[in-house]
Amino acid sequence: MELSDDDATLLDDAGRWSSPFAWTFFEVLPKDGTRWGRTLVAIGTVETEGSSGPRHQALVVDIGETTPQLPHVMTGEGREVRRGWVKLTTGDVMIHRAALRGRGLGYLVLNASIRWAQLHHRDAAVEPITLVRAATSSDEEWNHELAKLTSFYGRFGFRWRSPPLEAAVRHYPSEPMMVSDLTTVDEASLPLIRRIDMPASLTRILQRLHDGADDRATIKALGIALRDRRERWRIVGYRLNWLGWAVALAIGWVARQSIG
Repeated sequence: MELSDDDATLLDDAGRWSSPFAWTFFEVLPKDGTRWGRTLVAIGTVETEGSSGPRHQALVVDIGETTPQLPHVMTGEGREVRRGWVKLTTGDVMIHRAALRGRGLGYLVLNASIRWAQLHHRDAAVEPITLVRAATSSDEEWNHELAKLTSFYGRFGFRWRSPPLEAAVRHYPSEPMMVSDLTTVDEASLPLIRRIDMPASLTRILQRLHDGADDRATIKALGIALRDRRERWRIVGYRLNWLGWAVALAIGWVARQSIG
């Protein structure tokens, strides 16, 4: 699409996270189903060269943030840790904005890492994901956390023994598996996530701005025309008033002559 000078002023220069990441955009809906709390996020992915080979990085940013550095909401990665072994998480999988937790962003990030691994390292083994129990957690708290995490990773194919194998104190690694055994989560199964066609959306947004500008110009022109019409009628009314007075005086004079 062609941009006018006014359109161009709406487009900011790239922030420091923008390149060389490839960005995909999603609307994240609120958990309570209301229209409030909708958030537009972008997931950026890039492949770089790490110390052990190619490394995949994923970055989630909140588009509503206006700072040029685009502070991240969540990160993810995939990398070859040693020959024939791939690691699929950074170890820190926390979503750093509490309001966005529980909406499905973690599935999108791990999906990106798994797709990268299956494209480049399909015959590799997966480094186990180790769940760590906090030293201060009660049995009830840990059982809840364990169920939540194993359910999340289980949708990608990760499994834990029941009861989980404790390789070290409070450390629970997943069962051995290959990259080819991993699965991704269908976005259609994430009710609070909607992928956005950003080029089409940007075109529609700019068109709406143009339509709004046209509407404002039309309203302004109608206002001027209405003001001019009122002015003309005011002048006509003013003249009619003088004419009315003249007619009244003439009628009065005629009546007076008739009486006299």
